[in-house]
Amino acid sequence: MGRNIAHVFAVMILIFMMLFQFISVIALSSPRGLLREENVNKVDVTVDDARRKVYDAYAAVVDAEASGGNVTDLVNRLNEAIELIRLAENTSDPEQASVFVEQAVSIADDVLSEVGEVKEEGLALRRFHLFLSVFSVSLLVVSGVLVYFYGPRVFWGLWVRIKGNWKVKSSGSKRSRRGWLVDEEVFAVVLAILVIVCVFVMSQMFYAGRVVEPFSQLAVLGPDKKLGGYLSEVRVGEKFKLYMYVRNYMGRVMYYIVYIKLGNRSVPLNLTYPYPAPVIARFERILMYNESWVFPIYLVMNKTGINYRIVFELWIYNETIASEQFYQRTCQLWLNVTE
Repeated sequence: MGRNIAHVFAVMILIFMMLFQFISVIALSSPRGLLREENVNKVDVTVDDARRKVYDAYAAVVDAEASGGNVTDLVNRLNEAIELIRLAENTSDPEQASVFVEQAVSIADDVLSEVGEVKEEGLALRRFHLFLSVFSVSLLVVSGVLVYFYGPRVFWGLWVRIKGNWKVKSSGSKRSRRGWLVDEEVFAVVLAILVIVCVFVMSQMFYAGRVVEPFSQLAVLGPDKKLGGYLSEVRVGEKFKLYMYVRNYMGRVMYYIVYIKLGNRSVPLNLTYPYPAPVIARFERILMYNESWVFPIYLVMNKTGINYRIVFELWIYNETIASEQFYQRTCQLWLNVTE
């Protein structure tokens, strides 16, 4: 009987292995590169055109990441394109600006041409992990059932085979005929443990990568990259340095934009809406989940006054509505400017 049970168990394991190999081949051989983007005409491409192209590539990257793809390299290249756009905006040479813009568009086109393959690889890996989890849980369940129903028979079969020729001598005292090794309660406990393990594996698979409370951080740091030590007074034309800190706890890739605005006490600050004042600087970067961004900013005040309000706002590019969106994260500093 024990031999028949072993044969049945071996056949079941063989069937699971064959299914495992079959689904793995299907998952890893799925069609790739479904998203393709033709190169745009690089004649008279503006900074706004390049930024829209980067936005389009970012939206495709978000979709690929949601499908399980590894988009780290694509994000790094898009950040290179963003830096080229910044250089194009800051240069006074139109020809050099055109070169920067064309390079940025070329990088975005390359990302768009490769993101489909990354997405399909992510989907294939997700299917593989799903099957592996289901296979593991099924194997545990089958093992638990076999142990519960056939454990005692197999145990006693091995016991007889190993110790069948032994001689037993009575000690004269009566003992229970049921040992703890073959009690049904013991096998029931083993089955319960296997069920708990199965539930744990399934829950880990379901909640993997999920963030309970997604949020983003924005902070203004002093010239020493620390909270505090801010200047309260500068002279006209004097350059002063600060640092910005942004961190992504959203559980996904995010496109952040930091706007710096200059106002005064007469214009109140409402954290729910963007501050209605002129923009004096813009910084942008794409961050992976749990990635931080610290960068320096240099400001110069060209007019005297008291109680200048320097406002720092965090925005995001929302790919769902294809537009920039105020993220309701704001910091401010007060500054007096003298001769």
